[in-house]
Order: sequence, then structure tokens, then C-alpha cells
Amino acid sequence: MLLRSMVGAITSLAALSMQGAAPSQLERVVWRHELTEALAGSVNRGGRHGPDGWTLVAPRGFLRIELPGPAPRDGAVVVRIRGVDWAQLAREVGPDKKIHLLNAFSNPAGDHHVEGGGTPSDALWTLRTGTDEQGGARYGPHLKVLWASRGAKRAPGSDYHERLLPFPEGATWTEEQWIEFRVEWRATTGQLRIVVAGREAIVVPWQGRGDPLRYLFLGGATDFAGFSGATFRQLEVLQLASGHGP
Repeated sequence: MLLRSMVGAITSLAALSMQGAAPSQLERVVWRHELTEALAGSVNRGGRHGPDGWTLVAPRGFLRIELPGPAPRDGAVVVRIRGVDWAQLAREVGPDKKIHLLNAFSNPAGDHHVEGGGTPSDALWTLRTGTDEQGGARYGPHLKVLWASRGAKRAPGSDYHERLLPFPEGATWTEEQWIEFRVEWRATTGQLRIVVAGREAIVVPWQGRGDPLRYLFLGGATDFAGFSGATFRQLEVLQLASGHGP
């Protein structure tokens, strides 16, 4: 299926920006959850916890997690995700729809736009796919990354952007395979970095002038459809050593 070459291309996210250095010198886990049981204070809309993790079963659902405190200014999110039946997902959400997979926001509203509750001080990033007019994968064998480190979309002075997130050649996705995503943001070096299948996929600017990230949305967000059928487990938030860019 088209999306199996796409989203699933995302295999095993790599180690921190500085290649070859010991991970303990560059990062530490500040928060972790297996996602097999409910989290206190979380909002579970259309999903269920089980021995494998949290699975989204509703096409417009999501799991919103409020971290115990603001995420580090230089930090990362790591999570393992198991794939979906793309044909079934496309039937559920319909053609020409945006589908969110993984998100981080500073604002509990979890919306990219000022019209939906975003503010000029918001920070956010999102990994997204979608369906085209025929119900196929909107971005072919790729995802899209959306981000803003200084204000929600259409807020005055916002640095909101969207870019295609390319997958490495030869990467594959199956419904049975667990895939690790890693998204890093660094205020000290001004970069948002995503590594795919052990290789750096994209680095984009991250000014880090907005509010600190605090709310993670798995499987979807408040303003678009969710990645129904996907299972998430072993979610981590990391503190990264300042100043170590790629």
C-alpha cells in the first residue's frame, strides 16, 4: 500500500545530534510512560490502553498528555508506533483529509491556528499525513512536518512553516513493525531535527522564543483527523545537552 512505503518508512530514530558520542553524555530521560495504562490528567478521546500500548480506534480521536512540567528548551520526544491498515483508515476519514500522527504544543488547546485557540506565544510541532482526492496518500512516500516556535499560524509575527518530511530510500512499513520516531528541538542551536531510520531526515529553524512545550498529542489533534488504528508505546521526553547541534 502507498502509505506503507510512506509513514512506515520511519524506522528507528537515531541518537542525538553528535554522532559517536555516548548517549549518557548528551541526554537524559526526564519523563517516561509505557502507555499500557491510563495516565493521570490525560484526555483519551477514542483510544484504549492495552498490553501493547495505546491504540487509537476513532478516526477523530487522540490522546492528550500534559507533562508534569514544561519540556526542556533543548529536548526531544521519542515514541514507538505500530502501523495501520491505510485502506481502512482512508475509508474512515474520507478523501482529501489531513491526518495527524504526532504533535507537541505549548497550548492545551492543541490547535495550529489562532482561530482555534492558538496564541502569538505558542510553540508547536506536528508530523502529519493525509488523503488525496482519490483516497491515496497525500504526500506519497513521505510525511509533512509543521512547526512554529513563535506563535500559532496566522498570529502576528508567527514563524509557522510546513515542509515535506522525506523518508530514506529503502525504508519500509508494515502493520506488525514497531517504528521509533525521534523529534529534537534546540533553542540553543536554533534547530528542529527529525531522524528517520537511523538517518537525519530534516533540520529546520527553531527559534525557541515561544512558550515551552508541555502537551503531547498522540494519534491526532483537536483540529484534524487522527491516525486511527496506530498503536503507541514507550513514550519518552529527553533533556538534551545544550549547544550540541548536528
